Amino acid sequence: MFFIYQAILLIFLRNIEGKITNLSENINVTLSIIHFNDFHARYEETEPNGGICRNHTTCIGGYSRLYSLINSMKRLNPESIVLNAGDVFTGTFWYTVGGWNISQKFMNKLPIDATVLGNHEFDDDISGVVSYIKSIKHPIIVSNIVDALEPTMRGIYSKSHVIERGGRKIGIIGVVGENFDRLSKTGRLKFSPESPSVNEEADRLVKEEGVFTNIVLSHAGYPVDKEIAANASKRISLIVGGHSHTLLSSEGSFKIPDKIEGPYPTIVKSKFGRDVAIVQAGSFCRLLGNISITLDGNGELINYSGKPILLDQNVPQDEKINEELIETKKYVEEQGNNTIGFTNIFLDSDCYYKECLLGDVIADAMLYYYTDKLEEKNDFLAILNSAGIRKPIEKGRITINDLYTSTPYRNTVDLGELQGKHIKEIFESTSVFFDGHISKLLQVSGVKLVYNMTRAFGERLSSIKVLSRGSGEKVYRELELDRIYYVAMSSFIRKGGDFFDEIPRYIKNVRKGPEDVRVYEDYLKNNSPIRVIERDRLTFQS
Repeated sequence: MFFIYQAILLIFLRNIEGKITNLSENINVTLSIIHFNDFHARYEETEPNGGICRNHTTCIGGYSRLYSLINSMKRLNPESIVLNAGDVFTGTFWYTVGGWNISQKFMNKLPIDATVLGNHEFDDDISGVVSYIKSIKHPIIVSNIVDALEPTMRGIYSKSHVIERGGRKIGIIGVVGENFDRLSKTGRLKFSPESPSVNEEADRLVKEEGVFTNIVLSHAGYPVDKEIAANASKRISLIVGGHSHTLLSSEGSFKIPDKIEGPYPTIVKSKFGRDVAIVQAGSFCRLLGNISITLDGNGELINYSGKPILLDQNVPQDEKINEELIETKKYVEEQGNNTIGFTNIFLDSDCYYKECLLGDVIADAMLYYYTDKLEEKNDFLAILNSAGIRKPIEKGRITINDLYTSTPYRNTVDLGELQGKHIKEIFESTSVFFDGHISKLLQVSGVKLVYNMTRAFGERLSSIKVLSRGSGEKVYRELELDRIYYVAMSSFIRKGGDFFDEIPRYIKNVRKGPEDVRVYEDYLKNNSPIRVIERDRLTFQS
């Protein structure tokens, strides 16, 4: 009789357990996510445009405010998920001085649940990113790295990370742009397509680990994030993005010059008819993302709230963090406060879609360096990828700090030989720059280009004139397709970076030059103050 009662009791308990499980499956779940992206070594507060702080009454952001607000929000809601969407490295002289070590020191102080690598985490080659990953205390996640040929990367990161919130397992899946190997110094790493990699990992987490929903932590950019959302598996509800420095807002503008690119969150309907939310919080540690999403028992997004928070002067700084920053700042300023030149004009860095003054000056510096190193009969030009120019230089004194903040990537200025027809092909390829968020536009010196944008791609260059050195006068002559020209350029694009695949294919007799900042420094010391710059190097007809 005892065994009969025991069996009946067991059946009863199982029925109750099933009802409880079914009940819990029907309960809505709300997740709160705090996120930031594209920090770019902004340890100090900055001007609203992300540049070096000149007027402390209007400056915003900085690590101290970021730290203060994240920890304040975590105290109010300990269940909040904190995510870093990549590009901690590179952007100010702080990184030049402290490298990956200063990055890990301050990132490890934040209660981060997961980080995805950014392309700039590879700026100091594989060795730099490996040291960084090994020193970070929280999970580094990327689902689409193929590391078969880079053994030092194996086993130090994972495709995803699973956490628990409200009794539910939440998957966080990292993804980076498939084009990373063309954007940074990624060695022999390869990168798989974004959507298939994310979906495969999401499906695995649901099937094998019982994950309720997945958050994608992306450093692929806003346009790619929308593609990932449109192709998303059923159990993907949110994409937290970076890379494209995209400002999203549904409640008007902020007191920063960035253009709002879409609503926060941006909602995309997936191929399964489910809503997927996308968020991103600009760049340069000026904003902190804050989104809450509510999911029903099937993991479908049914509600959301939140907005980016501007780290303005209403956000208090953390005094203990300030004390730590001051110690490092003293050394950084000792190294970076030396004056190397002056400018009487503002050197803008709006270089992605047009000629810019800072681009003109940098290209002139590259040309200047090689001027006395070639025979006068050799005509040559200088080219510079616009993506290598990050911040403007204000009118007045120019310091080492200014230079490293504006051009932080530490490439070399190399010289090579290119045939005229190949130079034409390279310049022709840049006329696609209106079509996407990555610009191929080249800033130039020693050459003038005219593009007719009404023509089909591949036929838009209507004029290329190269500065002739042999005449003794400043005369520009039509490019000769069969002639060999010397071309100065950064080592990054010489190796095919920023999608300049044509350059390593065609360039001959390469001479490796000095570090780029040394070239720019030499030019400024010998040509200050900057007064008048020859313009109209790039003309666009429409």
